[in-house]
Amino acid sequence: MKKIIALIFILCIAFPTILGNNIQSMKTIYVDDDNTEGPWDGSIEHPYRFITDALQEASGEDTIFVNFGTYAENLMIAQSIILIGEDQTQPIINGGTTGNVILVTASDVSIQGFFITQDDSNQDAGIRVNADNCDISRNCIDDCNEGIYLDTAFNCNLEKNTINSCLIGIYLYDSDSNTIQMNEVSNCSTGIYIEESSKNLVTVNSIQENIRGIFSSYATDNILTQNSFLNNEESAKFTKYLFPGFLKPNKWDNNYWDDWIGFGVKFIPGLMYIPINEDPIGYFFPWIEIDWDPLSVSQ
Repeated sequence: MKKIIALIFILCIAFPTILGNNIQSMKTIYVDDDNTEGPWDGSIEHPYRFITDALQEASGEDTIFVNFGTYAENLMIAQSIILIGEDQTQPIINGGTTGNVILVTASDVSIQGFFITQDDSNQDAGIRVNADNCDISRNCIDDCNEGIYLDTAFNCNLEKNTINSCLIGIYLYDSDSNTIQMNEVSNCSTGIYIEESSKNLVTVNSIQENIRGIFSSYATDNILTQNSFLNNEESAKFTKYLFPGFLKPNKWDNNYWDDWIGFGVKFIPGLMYIPINEDPIGYFFPWIEIDWDPLSVSQ
């Protein structure tokens, strides 16, 4: 009994110290491109001029706050930090003509409140995520190859982003269990592209004025619900693969389709690939998936 009481006493003394050290290790680093002459130490009085400098100082769980301005940078985020901009249309991060504007390789990263663009839309992504449990919210992304690209990324949240004039607005490749919600995707070749990915939730997105709204390529068991498809040349299409693990259909439900006839179910056209040998060589045959309860009013 005395040992237990002693242990509790030690923990009561040590816990505040441990907690205090943890709080002290979490800091906010400031960036402002108006500070052209220094000094630069990342404080609110002496912010860094470049986001890259703040990333070099940051450690896990730090916050980097970026003031209004234009930042001609390509960022690599390799630590679990919060990167937050002063407003959704400012600051601007312009990746120029080189690679991804932002590449995330660490899990538990949050990026919020930026306007992200490139000088050459044939380059890579506005934000590319090769990590898990990341949050990408309230950003505007314009004129990139992919707006947001999840590449082998799991349990991420993409929310309230506005994506315009990209080749692909949101691209999921080999990425499972992500949430894509309340985004606006417009004027892209493909609004949302889901490839070889499963168990993603795609909900309450506005997908409008794209050549193709959503394309699902060998993707299974995704939930696509309460999205609005408006003025796309083609609302949605998919390909399936006649092979175990690739056959389970996506679940379409309660979406608004401006090309729906107004009664009955909504058929989503697609193709089923059937291999005939191990090369593989095979054939595509017409197939369908179904929104069983389409909406008559846009979300």
